[in-house]
Amino acid sequence: MKKIKLRWQIIIAIIIVSFLSVTVSVFSVYRISIQTIREQYIKQSEEKLSALNVLADKELSNLVNIIRNCMLDDDLISVISEEPLVEGSSYYDSKSKTSISEQVADMVSQLSKVEGVFLFDDYNRYIMYLGNGEKTAPYLTYYTTGPDKDADWYQAVEQSKGKEIFWNGDVLNPENRRCFSVVKKLNDTSKYKPHGILVVTVSTSL
Repeated sequence: MKKIKLRWQIIIAIIIVSFLSVTVSVFSVYRISIQTIREQYIKQSEEKLSALNVLADKELSNLVNIIRNCMLDDDLISVISEEPLVEGSSYYDSKSKTSISEQVADMVSQLSKVEGVFLFDDYNRYIMYLGNGEKTAPYLTYYTTGPDKDADWYQAVEQSKGKEIFWNGDVLNPENRRCFSVVKKLNDTSKYKPHGILVVTVSTSL
């Protein structure tokens, strides 16, 4: 009886040791597998983010170059730097508006995702262009009020020394979150004098 009892004790001990050994092995393999998968996932994510970052930089550089080429045109700067024919008017005369429209149309033709273009000059004149289907109501108030000079985005562009700033959302219509804004001071490069502020809203949708 003692031999049988001892035999069963040995068998049970072997079973327990084997079970623990297998359990530890499985757990170790599981941890190694999870760590390997995690490291691979992180590496792939970093590679994708790096590629997206390069693409985003390229797209933003292209956006900035087109805005500069079209909106720093000498003819356009000349138009917005001229005093209005009617003192205190918030509108451009038809000739000036046509000239600005041509530059805006040239820019928009190269940037399919532009939602709106807004120009404020130093004579408190304001002009806006909106894409098809965009509502004008939120932007009409600027004909009488002008931009909020105390707003964070306005202060940022004032300190930018003519460089473009990028702002999440629509700086002129905070309810519009499906875009980002490119804001820039329009400077006369020959006289180093600012003549207005440009706001371009760009869609973030695919």
